[in-house]
This record gives sequence, C-alpha cells and structure tokens, in this order.
Amino acid sequence: MTLFRDDMGAWFLVMLIALMSGKVWGWIAESRVDFLEQQPPANPRAFHTRLSASLVASVVFSVAMLKYSFDTVVREARPGIMVMFGFEFAILFIQSFATLLRYFISLKAAAVIRQQTEASLQARRAAHEAANRPDDPEGAATANNPPQEQEEQADVDVPGWEDKGRYTFALDIGTGVSSHSVSPHFWVSILT
Repeated sequence: MTLFRDDMGAWFLVMLIALMSGKVWGWIAESRVDFLEQQPPANPRAFHTRLSASLVASVVFSVAMLKYSFDTVVREARPGIMVMFGFEFAILFIQSFATLLRYFISLKAAAVIRQQTEASLQARRAAHEAANRPDDPEGAATANNPPQEQEEQADVDVPGWEDKGRYTFALDIGTGVSSHSVSPHFWVSILT
C-alpha cells in the first residue's frame, strides 16, 4: 500500500472497510459451516435459512466488489491501489465460493446419513415385527416391549458418505491453488 500513497484517501478507507467486512463475514460463515459439520443445529430450518442466505450474499458481495475493482482498473488504465483491491476481492470470492461449496457438501453428507439411518431403522423395525408375529412362540414374550424410537436412532451406526473426504480434499486443493494463483505475491515472485 505504501507504493500507492497518492491513491490513499477517503475512498481507500471505504474500500478497505468493505474488504475487511467481507473477510470477517467469510470467516464467520466458514465457522458456521464447521459448526454444522460437527453437530446438527437446534433449529435446523432457521439455521439453514440464515446460513444459506449469508453464504449467497457473501458470494454476491465479493463478485460485485471484484467487478467494481476490475471496472475501475480498466477505466483508469494505470497501476493503482485498485489493482491490490481487485486481487484481494478475487481471493475473497474464491474463499466465499469454496465455503458455499463446502456447505453443499455438508448438506449432501447429512442427507446420505439421514437416508442410511432411515433404511437401517426400517430394516430393524421389519426384523422386530417379524420376531413378534403371533405364530412365533418366542416372539410372544417380546411383543410387549416395542423398540424405543429415540434409542433406535442413537443406536444406529451408519457408514456415512464415503466420498465426502474426496470432495472436501479436492475443494481444499482447488481453493489453495486458485487463491495462490490470484495472489499478487505469487505474480511478483513469478515476474522477478
């Protein structure tokens, strides 16, 4: 920033605050996705509504600021502080989009686990009903003890979505490579 002292002023401060707000917004969204991966939320509908709206707004904000920075650089046609902001908003876009993709991966993993749990519970209920048939003399003793729904769900062990690790790893690699290739430090090291 010290290279572009003549560009520093009120508009620089506005852009810096916008960049920092976008970064903090992205960090909060990323921590919410981490929280979602670790445990289910207490109020899923409100949680997912707020999180998905925040993630989409974060991506839209970073795209709008990137477009503004790019248009300003093209219009002024000189090296200035907006070049740095353009790179930073490009990195912010990559990180915001990667967080949105991680959220979709987490939703897919939760859906697969829910589906596997339901299939396991259905199989367990069918086995319990088969054991409690009136023509089965051993099942008559257990007919009075129906399985508890909450105990069943806590007791079910499902394999989960096996491809989640691959998709998350590929996303992390892609995010790291793309954010390094957009970084101005990368281009300075290549050019020197």
